[in-house]
Amino acid sequence: MTSCKFCRTNDNLRWQLILWPLQVAGIRPAAQICQNALTMAAPVRRHTLGLRMAEGDAAAMTVEDLKIGNSYPGTVTSIVPFGAFVNIGCGTDGLVHVSELADGYVAEVTSVVNTGDTVEVRVVDVSEGRNGKTKVALSMRDPNAPRAGRKASGGRVKKEVPEHMKDADPSQFIDGTVASVTDFGAFVTVSEGVDGLCHVSQLAEERVESTASVVSVGDKVQVRILEYDHERGRLALSMKQP
Repeated sequence: MTSCKFCRTNDNLRWQLILWPLQVAGIRPAAQICQNALTMAAPVRRHTLGLRMAEGDAAAMTVEDLKIGNSYPGTVTSIVPFGAFVNIGCGTDGLVHVSELADGYVAEVTSVVNTGDTVEVRVVDVSEGRNGKTKVALSMRDPNAPRAGRKASGGRVKKEVPEHMKDADPSQFIDGTVASVTDFGAFVTVSEGVDGLCHVSQLAEERVESTASVVSVGDKVQVRILEYDHERGRLALSMKQP
């Protein structure tokens, strides 16, 4: 019976076939490795194949496959002050805004979810953001749950957006007061209990690196209402010229 060089040595060298398969493959062509050694390496090959299959499954669904209104299982990948990012297996993480985490008011994101949690989310919107990157907006709310009675920053009761603001002329400026400042923009109070988000890209004509370099809490500003999001009950504002 003919045996390979590996099997004529001690078990320590054969153990190297599992720990360093590339090193062993460089020493001897695969055809010269005996069946015994291949059997020992089989669990490693199966494990590697399993990982590749799992990676393939995760990338099987794309953003184009998502259906607005459909629910998908996902895993919370990160927590930010304004919400949670969730991986639903479409190649890009979606954002569940803090206002979409629960039917009621949520003061802290971590009071509802934490990194690693498995959640069920509904796709609210898929759009192209800045730099051509796709944004996926998700929700954990009951789509039939009322939105009235939520609280804004400072403990104020957040009121329903007035009808005249829902279809306001986007070229007209209105007065507002900066209620809070975040990395991604500023929330501006445009009516008692009604705040809108002025994204950092809409704070000035030129590129803005930091929201705080343009506005501070309490500043009186003039903003335009770009649009009203009927699904999420939010106003998008701009301080730029139309």
